[in-house]
Amino acid sequence: MSLAMCNSTFNQAIAKWRYFLLASFTILFTLAHFGCKTKQIVATEADVRKAINNAMPLVPDLSITSQSIPIIDQEEGDKPITYLVESKMVKEYVFRVTDYKLDWAGDKEKIDLDQLKSAIDRAYETQNPIPKEITGSITVGASYGPIVSGTVTINAPLWYILQLLGLIDGVTKLNVEKVEIAIKGFADGEKSDKWPRVVDHLPDNYRTFPVLGPSEENNDNWIFYHKAERERKIYDPYKNDDLPDLRAQYIRTEFVEPFVQRLDNKDRCRVYVLRNKAVSEKEKPEWRKAKVYVMIYLKRPLEPK
Repeated sequence: MSLAMCNSTFNQAIAKWRYFLLASFTILFTLAHFGCKTKQIVATEADVRKAINNAMPLVPDLSITSQSIPIIDQEEGDKPITYLVESKMVKEYVFRVTDYKLDWAGDKEKIDLDQLKSAIDRAYETQNPIPKEITGSITVGASYGPIVSGTVTINAPLWYILQLLGLIDGVTKLNVEKVEIAIKGFADGEKSDKWPRVVDHLPDNYRTFPVLGPSEENNDNWIFYHKAERERKIYDPYKNDDLPDLRAQYIRTEFVEPFVQRLDNKDRCRVYVLRNKAVSEKEKPEWRKAKVYVMIYLKRPLEPK
């Protein structure tokens, strides 16, 4: 075979490879453009436990405890992995009796949830604690944009809520069936003769909202709940027994639900308020708080055809 023929054959082979590579690149680019992604591996219970353990150093002010029994009625086949999330901080006031601003924590309107989401993403990438990423963003606001206005003091219970949002962000990234967040408010007997006769009128979304009712309503301590939501009505002036649900509704509507709407997997996440009542007629500030249950449901196995 002549040298010219060899060169011609070689050039033809190179041309074919170029065409093949160009076609492959075009196909991959088209798939990426239309949102075709590599199939995410279905999470197992071990994956969920590992994700929670990995998240714990990022949320140092949270106490995260595994619960052996689901607190909400389950459909047949559902086996949620349940965690109770509480604050480690001592002063856990959620809001003052006479208004709806976080006690000692400034105005929630100053918090940019989009910037908070970016800070949480950086925390997971760098494995830095979320509080460090948030305070870092305030310090270098020119580059990242401020998460919180300088007028807001970040402390309890705001730290608790912001780190809770970080935990929710992490678990919703898992390929699971769904994630349910159930918020339970608490109150002491703080409504007393010291209360002013006139308190602020309730905003509309605090007058009527859905809650999960207790399974055994006659019990003094409500632990387990029905799955079906029912309407909770609160009237002006609200009573001390209304405060637990008002606090839970505050966390749901002002923080958790708006943040969930910023998540990629928001459709698999649901937020509930657990109906509760004041635990004491005496003034015990340590009970002016909220607890949150995070329930992760694994994908159900496919039924045989």
